[in-house]
Amino acid sequence: MPITPTLRTLLWPLQGHHPTSVFTYIAQSTRNGRVRGKRYPLTYSGVEMAWKRLRKRSGIEDFRFHDFRHDVATKLLRATGNLKLVQRALNHGDIRVTMKYAHVLDQEVADAMERIHKSQLKSQTLVRKAS
Repeated sequence: MPITPTLRTLLWPLQGHHPTSVFTYIAQSTRNGRVRGKRYPLTYSGVEMAWKRLRKRSGIEDFRFHDFRHDVATKLLRATGNLKLVQRALNHGDIRVTMKYAHVLDQEVADAMERIHKSQLKSQTLVRKAS
């Protein structure tokens, strides 16, 4: 995955906080072998716990962290109209998987059909003017 300038801006300050890990946290208390104020690598279970707490505080119940992939896929498809680009961004080997991630709304289909109609009208007008 290419590192964009925005991503670089986010990641650059994380350098040097820990000898082996980029993503770390600062212990809030001394327990379980950790010392308050020191940095430790994020763990899967730690991120999962933080995610559950965040969802509970926000009142969101039916949302998985993985749902962000669907959101990004849909937004990329809407922004670019390029399903192959979305496939590559999500690192899917099979475009059929990508198609399950990138959602298209009925209104988007209607808007696209309207654009085609307007394009045809414009073409017909140009042909008439040329005759």
